[in-house]
Amino acid sequence: MPRKNYKRKTITVNKHKFYLEIYNTLIDWEIFPYNNDAALYAFSNKDRLNKIVQKKYILLIPVIERPDVVDRHIVYLKTT
Repeated sequence: MPRKNYKRKTITVNKHKFYLEIYNTLIDWEIFPYNNDAALYAFSNKDRLNKIVQKKYILLIPVIERPDVVDRHIVYLKTT
């Protein structure tokens, strides 16, 4: 059975529920809507939603091992 390579958290943004999944191996994260209302909100406010999630729930740590690689980050879930 494959092991779980991501962390999942239920978050609320402006009275809409979303699933936030952080993938450890891909160094990436995604937002999934909980219901149809959340999907419509996410479709209308994509940039705003990404900024809120990055500010409140995501901790980006830059990787400084290779200066020639730009925008390389390690992604962590903030503990609140």
